Amino acid sequence: MKFPLIFFLLIFSVTGSSSLLNNQRPDIISNFGDSITDIIEGKEFLYYTKGHHGHIWSLAVSEKSHFIIVSGNTRNNDCHIDTISIKESVLTWGLDTMVLSCHKMQPVASSSYSPFYERLALFSSQKEIIFDCTNTNTYSGTDSITFNKKLNKLKYLMYWFATPIDIQKKLPSPL
Repeated sequence: MKFPLIFFLLIFSVTGSSSLLNNQRPDIISNFGDSITDIIEGKEFLYYTKGHHGHIWSLAVSEKSHFIIVSGNTRNNDCHIDTISIKESVLTWGLDTMVLSCHKMQPVASSSYSPFYERLALFSSQKEIIFDCTNTNTYSGTDSITFNKKLNKLKYLMYWFATPIDIQKKLPSPL
């Protein structure tokens, strides 16, 4: 009698957790309009999102001498596109260097609960996920101190880009 009950609970928990993950990880690429799809076509890009039911998001793509930043929110389908030039940027690390060390890192489980989710993903030029940081603040592994410091700077920068302009003015500038 105990075995069927345990088996049922195991199946139920796996099914429930996978559907929860699917709800928190929508197929973001298929939701982009043509103008954004044209910007990311054939290029690696960073995608950041933070929210609850609706969320804010930002996307960064490297061009030759600058970055293209696209940001918006899902509540009113707002979207704006900016071109910025930054030297020695954490964006350069996120798009070029993070891929070299992220496979050596392991997420450290967090015991704190947050009603908001946060995700930073690095996509390849073939639109495959290279690195996916979902609700993780810390990683362990080779040179994790430097990795965590740069990752958190990158997440804050992407968050700053994603916030509406009136809120952005009240936050410390990461630039």
